Amino acid sequence: MNSHHLILGELKDFITGETIEDNHDERYRQKIARLLVYKKGYNKNNIIKNNFIFLEKGKNRFKISIDYTVYIDDIPMMIVKYGPGSIVSRHMSAISSARLMGEYEIPVSVATNGEDAETIDTASGKTISTGLDGILSKQELAKIIVKRKITDDIRQKAEKILFAFDVDGRCPCDNSICSKSFKD
Repeated sequence: MNSHHLILGELKDFITGETIEDNHDERYRQKIARLLVYKKGYNKNNIIKNNFIFLEKGKNRFKISIDYTVYIDDIPMMIVKYGPGSIVSRHMSAISSARLMGEYEIPVSVATNGEDAETIDTASGKTISTGLDGILSKQELAKIIVKRKITDDIRQKAEKILFAFDVDGRCPCDNSICSKSFKD
């Protein structure tokens, strides 16, 4: 990946089985994946690692990764966004990501730093629970029936927020977000 992370070798991804770069952030992601499967009752095939959102601003296109998207009956119901540091600073990014994944809002967003987490109701922006143990189980998530269509207004606001937090606000040496320029 050639990022600014300390490379510790390679490891086998818990969800995909692929060999990936071992670094501190990836170790937290693997911890979260194991929690989802072993403690929260999801099957590995309920979880997609690294779904992407594409944003365009001016002549640039940005590819932003969503760490985990959790599905119930083939419907995306929860996203998990990992980032080191303060969880509060990740709320708006997680909510905005859940609003940009498709035609309908993903009802639950999780912001986590791997040690702590906040599970958020995407529609209201209110925290449902805190802590890694507060991440909804498969049984809890299956009870949620919210299906809110994303309006153009909500989509535009979510794009601005996601751009501000994940593109503009990223570390200058972070190459985890792909950026390409359009030709005139």
